[in-house]
Amino acid sequence: MKVLIVSTDYGPGRSGGVATVVRFLTDALKHRDVHVEVASLQMSRAAAESRRLLAPRTWARGPISTRADEEGLVVHLVGAPLAEIEFSRFLPRAPLDALMNAADRVVIVAGTPAAALAAARTVTPAVLQVATLGWWERRAQVNEARGIMKLYRMLMRAALAVADQRGIRVADTVLVENQRMLAWAARRARRRVLLAPPGVDTERFVPGARDEDDPYFVYVGRMGDPRKNMGGLLRAYAQYRQLSAAPSRLVLAGLTRPLPHDAALIAQLGLTGSVEVRSPVGEEELVMLLQGASAFVSASTEEGLGLTFIEALSCGTPVVTTDTDGAMMVIRDGIDGRIVGGGEAVVCDLAKAMLEWERPTRRVRDTCRQRAVEVFSVEATAGIYVREILAVSARRASE
Repeated sequence: MKVLIVSTDYGPGRSGGVATVVRFLTDALKHRDVHVEVASLQMSRAAAESRRLLAPRTWARGPISTRADEEGLVVHLVGAPLAEIEFSRFLPRAPLDALMNAADRVVIVAGTPAAALAAARTVTPAVLQVATLGWWERRAQVNEARGIMKLYRMLMRAALAVADQRGIRVADTVLVENQRMLAWAARRARRRVLLAPPGVDTERFVPGARDEDDPYFVYVGRMGDPRKNMGGLLRAYAQYRQLSAAPSRLVLAGLTRPLPHDAALIAQLGLTGSVEVRSPVGEEELVMLLQGASAFVSASTEEGLGLTFIEALSCGTPVVTTDTDGAMMVIRDGIDGRIVGGGEAVVCDLAKAMLEWERPTRRVRDTCRQRAVEVFSVEATAGIYVREILAVSARRASE
């Protein structure tokens, strides 16, 4: 059996939730002797595989597909019909149609349902795995923009909302990561909708050594993403330092560095000697950072799930974060960490929560680890994905 995973901007070195889920699925399916390939929808306006308004030589050629390899996994890089227009990056295109129709199953792994529109013409049974909605995801981008850029982002947000409404109806089965998304999809999808959060490798993310004489909080993620609210996290950390008798350091880790205004805020708040930025961070270093931290901290305004939360728990590290849909799916408030409200008092509440969780007990760490293994390990989660992918054609045939 051949399964084609359709995703966005997937390739060697890619990080983030979507790329992690693609790797989770490829491993789960390969263990069932399923042949897996990936079709990566190129989302950059400068993608060489796309038809581009600013590149006349591509007008007649149209979007094409090129092939790459990632450690034995075949990855097809598929261009967009008109790369400069964001909405067109979600539209069907002939090279993708050919790849999908040559497969026995199609699995679309996407941040929002809009990406499923690219699979609208396939005759192959399709499963959509999706994290959130563009309307929710783009709110932070709109709020931080000014002038004509704000208007543009408002229009793009509205267009993406329409695309999400249409995209959710493409798949035969929809797998979602949190309760809010489950309620939204259940009202709009054509057929089957299931709550099925993906898992993490709990054999790689394991508890490790901690230096009790040098405690620190850790944040891991995209520091340049407005949804991560780095400014809120830094302000909360500054308040925490005023509350604590022996404050811990803060380590910010990711593949990118903070935006210039967030980097300047570190100095403005007098945190230069207390905040350490590690970027880029490799996989082994990531595990070590999670293992050694007192707690994982986040002020994010939107998380479909938060796979880094689960990775932290798997290392025995509690999570202090805001009340995103993902956090409420993963964290048991007061048991595995603390969830604070995301309103006006978020900075103050997050600071108090950091003080509360700056020295977690061994029992707390064991509980975090147990939660990750029992609920969010690959062994606990992969079965439902494989079952739904393999069964989807039978349901379509019976209609």
